[in-house]
Amino acid sequence: MTPPVEPVAPGRSTAPETPLRLLARDVRLRRLLLWSFLARIPLGVLTLALFLGVQADSGSLRFAGVVSAAAVVGLAVSAPAQGLLLDRRRAPSVLGAFAAAHAGSLVLLAAVPLAAWPRWAVLLLALVTGATVPALSSCTRLALRRSVPGARVDTVFGIDAVLLEVVYLAGPAAAAGAVAGFGLRPVLTGCAVLTVLGTVAFCRAAAPTGLRVDGGAPPEGGSPTSSKMCDAAPAGVSALGCFVLGMTLLALPFGVMEAALAQRAVEAGESSASVGVLLTMMGVGGVVGGSLHSLFPGRGAPQVRFVAVAAGFGAGLSACALLSGPVAAGVAMLAAGLCATPLAALSFRMLDLISPPGAWMQAQGWGAVANTAGHAAGLSLAAHVAAAEGASAVFVLIAPAILAGLLLSTPALRGRRTKARTVG
Repeated sequence: MTPPVEPVAPGRSTAPETPLRLLARDVRLRRLLLWSFLARIPLGVLTLALFLGVQADSGSLRFAGVVSAAAVVGLAVSAPAQGLLLDRRRAPSVLGAFAAAHAGSLVLLAAVPLAAWPRWAVLLLALVTGATVPALSSCTRLALRRSVPGARVDTVFGIDAVLLEVVYLAGPAAAAGAVAGFGLRPVLTGCAVLTVLGTVAFCRAAAPTGLRVDGGAPPEGGSPTSSKMCDAAPAGVSALGCFVLGMTLLALPFGVMEAALAQRAVEAGESSASVGVLLTMMGVGGVVGGSLHSLFPGRGAPQVRFVAVAAGFGAGLSACALLSGPVAAGVAMLAAGLCATPLAALSFRMLDLISPPGAWMQAQGWGAVANTAGHAAGLSLAAHVAAAEGASAVFVLIAPAILAGLLLSTPALRGRRTKARTVG
């Protein structure tokens, strides 16, 4: 059974329209995006807040990094499992339970000075904190997907990608200022309140559309390749699996770039502030690029646009490697950012199109894992290469990662139909 989509009034065009016009006429869409945005603000705050707070309490930079990493690992590991629950249970119940558990872990971290905890307990609690983050991004995309006709999906996905970019751009700065001004405990408590209130309000706003994919089918308008095996996929490997691996490789350059810029600053005797400026330029480019993607989603197939923005992203980062001057490097990072947010939006749009029956939320969860794992793996790999060979050797990793990611994504991008898999 195909889930219903908001009917289009007679005479109303289903062609893409500007985000502002779409938001102006649709109150429910505004509420969905507003509450989802507020509930996801802790995503941009929590990792750095934990890092700074644990460092201040324990005096160990290394332990602070391990605690922050544990929260990220928990988030990545739980995403597919939470997606499985969301595919099979009522989403408000699942989101509510995870939000309550997440808030409880944050309050527990805030209630007791971290210095009073054994280190293994702090690590375990950080892991639980990450693992219980409610999957609001996946649910937001599903609610948006079911709220608009197919021609406007790229627009609403682009709007959501811009809002998420704002969370990750402004969140760390807000975390640093808040921890410095108020300490870790008020910040953690504020994150708990935002998560619970935002999640409850989001579920209420999404109620008219529903958040469960009825009958195990993908959302309306899904790709004809859903539940199919692509001709180009190796035996036993689905197009979805290939695409998730491709997403992982496409996320590698994010971590690689951070390590490369940090190493280049060390080699040049510059302050780490220069790295922050360049990453901020990329974030600003992401907001602008995502906004343009929403305004002009394009008429080509998502597969073609996906390849184009991935290539543009790789070109921008590679140009930064060749341009050592601060202004030129900033322009290159801005250009890379212009493609970064559209790349994220189109990645999840492709997952929307190729997800098999009964696994739409799981596919979205695996996409989140791919982004997190790729970023972390890129940072770790680049750190080792930088220590041994220097910054110039790290930048060389970017182009091969982009190329390999696109090659691995080929089965999903080609989207050929073959005999459907037997489900169950």
